[in-house]
Amino acid sequence: NRMAIDMTARLVLGRDWPSENPPVAARFRQRFLQFAAAAFSGAIRGHGPLALQVERSHRSDGRIVVDSTVILGSGQSLPLTWIVRIEAPKGHRRIEDLILAGIDAQDMLRNLASTALERDPGNLDAVAALFDRLAVRAGGPVREASP
Repeated sequence: NRMAIDMTARLVLGRDWPSENPPVAARFRQRFLQFAAAAFSGAIRGHGPLALQVERSHRSDGRIVVDSTVILGSGQSLPLTWIVRIEAPKGHRRIEDLILAGIDAQDMLRNLASTALERDPGNLDAVAALFDRLAVRAGGPVREASP
């Protein structure tokens, strides 16, 4: 399974996606990928060894919903739901969304992007910088994207 980074980056920005400016869209997509990689790796390093226990999966609205539990090194358990889309025609599977302990990743990132754009309309670099700061808080290094 791979995460649908391009689709997620578009969903996070919604109506603010720069359809008319492909270079800006590409730059944001790259920085979003760096954010996702840094946030995930930082979270894993910050909690030591993790275990994933898959409980069940079922189909819903053309997607596969996987219910699982993340068990942290401290023994704490967090429910994790994966929303997976099957992409035709080859049937590849992509992770479309994650819901950890009741917090929907796409909704949370969309709200953060919306707040950053309210403060500085049209500035996607400000959104990327906010995500970079969040990744650093999670313990992951953030590399600057080349322009």
